[in-house]
Parts: sequence; structure tokens; C-alpha cells
Amino acid sequence: MARARLSELRAAAKQAEASKQAEKLASTPPRPAPADKATTDTPASACHKIPGIWSWFVGGDATFKEGGTVSNSFISGTWTCRGQTVVIEWGHGFTDRLLISADGTRMNGRNQIGSAVSGTRKF
Repeated sequence: MARARLSELRAAAKQAEASKQAEKLASTPPRPAPADKATTDTPASACHKIPGIWSWFVGGDATFKEGGTVSNSFISGTWTCRGQTVVIEWGHGFTDRLLISADGTRMNGRNQIGSAVSGTRKF
């Protein structure tokens, strides 16, 4: 009889745990689908201001296109943005991580070896 009672208690505990999990899942908001664009704008984001022509710190211009490509007269690459952070992966293997200003006119940051990188919006 004690074994039967023990089995009942275990079954009740499992049911209670399953019920808790179901409640937790029901109250958790769904995650947004990943963005298929280069930008992931939030209300405070300046990501939508990136596409265009920027005066780049190495001289010359860098052209950022919607969809996540970037090029200058030397090399091309891809860019992504989330919030205020811009990540550029250049074809030669360097990765620049920059913060874009709230007004979308400047980007400043560093590459993976710590060198300063920057750009100023032209158009």
C-alpha cells in the first residue's frame, strides 16, 4: 500500500511540474524572427541611416548598400547593424566594430587588432 501511495505522489509531482512548464511556455512571448536584412532597427537605432556614401578613415569613400554589402576603391565586404553597433567584415579578413552616432552622421570604433576605424556620412 505504501508503494502505491508513493507512485501516486510521484505521478502527481510529475503532473504538477508539467503543468508549471506549460504555464511558463504560455506566458513567454514569442521571439521575433531573425531579420533578413542587414539592419535590425529598434526605436533608438540609427541602422536605417547607414546605406549611402561615407568618407572613410583610410581615404576615399565607402559605399554601404541596403542588404548588407559595402565597398571602397580597395576592397569589398559585408555589414550588419544591431542597435547602434555596426560590424563590417572586409574581404581581406579584417573586422571593424563601430558605433553609429544617434543622428547617423558618424561611425567610430576599432578593428580586431585595436586600430581606430571611422567614417563620416557624405550622402
